[in-house]
Amino acid sequence: MRQVDKDRGTVEPAGTRDESDTRLEAGMRAIELMSSPVVTATTDATTKQVAEVLIDNDITAAPVVDETGRLVGIVSEADLIRGEIQPDARAHLTYLTDPTVPDSRSVAEVMTHDVIWVATSADAADVAALMLKEGIKSVPVVEDGAPVGILSRRDLLGTLVRDDRVLSAEVTARLTDYADGPSPFAVAVTDGVVTLTGDATIDGFRIARLLAGTVSGVRRVHPGPARRRRRATASVGNRDEMALR
Repeated sequence: MRQVDKDRGTVEPAGTRDESDTRLEAGMRAIELMSSPVVTATTDATTKQVAEVLIDNDITAAPVVDETGRLVGIVSEADLIRGEIQPDARAHLTYLTDPTVPDSRSVAEVMTHDVIWVATSADAADVAALMLKEGIKSVPVVEDGAPVGILSRRDLLGTLVRDDRVLSAEVTARLTDYADGPSPFAVAVTDGVVTLTGDATIDGFRIARLLAGTVSGVRRVHPGPARRRRRATASVGNRDEMALR
């Protein structure tokens, strides 16, 4: 289970994550996947105006902000069409008694006020679990009370279709930058799963794993079958380092 801390807007784990699952690799944050700059709506905009904005920008929802730019709600496609589509008398056995077309309503009347949002530092895997649990398609990403982006199911899905060659190049570049020279690891990527092969300490592999996990689209990071991991220890007499295979 995942629990939303609405006071801070973060997603906190209610238990220990199962390392055997296939969710996004730890290290990917909302700020790295969100769509930004975010398209917002104001409370006094009409439903027709916001509908046009959603269609023009090919999005399913927009955060609603007040005059200071602070988040006060969210308006979705479902909010906009609720009660707006009038029934057709030709599809009914009897004539409709009230053919009156309602006036266009304001966003403040139809938006969701109790909006679920996340911080920029939120773990993308937890946000994905949150969206599935709550049955929502997108969540605003908020910093200092104002939306700075929006994270949708499509954004998360996009990480699954990135080309393995692109992922390999980005992981290699990130490891090379950290090493300030050639990386000690050979990188192979298959369906978003990264394999790191090379001779390094356990701590060295952990750092490499974290760096690789921050690349958008990486699902998991594994050691290669021929890679040796050594634990660096203080020498006691002439004891050699123990090689762990």
